[in-house]
Amino acid sequence: MKVTDRASNRPVATPSPPAVRVTTPGPYRPAPMPDVVTRAEYERLREGMSYAEVVAVIGEPGTRWATAQYATGRIDTYRWLNRSSGGEVQAKFENGKLIEKTQSGLE
Repeated sequence: MKVTDRASNRPVATPSPPAVRVTTPGPYRPAPMPDVVTRAEYERLREGMSYAEVVAVIGEPGTRWATAQYATGRIDTYRWLNRSSGGEVQAKFENGKLIEKTQSGLE
């Protein structure tokens, strides 16, 4: 298609579209999960802490495990794993504040 300048009715140079690089991904390999949580970190968690404060204690964000929406707010459950021991921590946050914590298998 020829493009012209409306005022002068002269042809206008149109830039070429950028080159597109297509890559094919290799086989899927899940990222290794490090030991994220320890018993000592679990013991430092206190009711009323914000999610950001819990992440600061543990050092890694958790995986959102469940979310429930209620008329009075929302409860999010997060999970952190310890691959070495097979342990885990689950923490429930109501409207962003820690209301319950549980652990299993932490040494």
